[in-house]
Amino acid sequence: NDADFKDRKRQWNRILNYIENLSDKSHLILTGDFNHGVISSHINGYRFKPRQYFNYQMVVSDLKKRNITLFPMEGASYRGYMKIDHIATGEKITVNTAVYKDVFKDAVEIGTPDHSFIVASIKCA
Repeated sequence: NDADFKDRKRQWNRILNYIENLSDKSHLILTGDFNHGVISSHINGYRFKPRQYFNYQMVVSDLKKRNITLFPMEGASYRGYMKIDHIATGEKITVNTAVYKDVFKDAVEIGTPDHSFIVASIKCA
């Protein structure tokens, strides 16, 4: 619903504020569940939907404005069709490879992650 995605946007803004206060963003590695929902191919796909308030394109744009690059990954990280987990890096970090690793498969035990892990090889300049 709208309130949920507005709250997700507020949470994202807290991350952006934290990043803004870093004196050096060049060695930053940001990874995890960005919680933006299903990705539409164009921002107009969000019109009249809760994702108009927070979506993948906003994440990419916000990071780009701060010289942080979202690494393009293949596959899905959640429920077999959603790509909501990401790795993003500052300009002095290079991601050589990054893949989703579904360690727990379809386990639904409390305390077991329901998202795939991101396993990455990175290089620091």
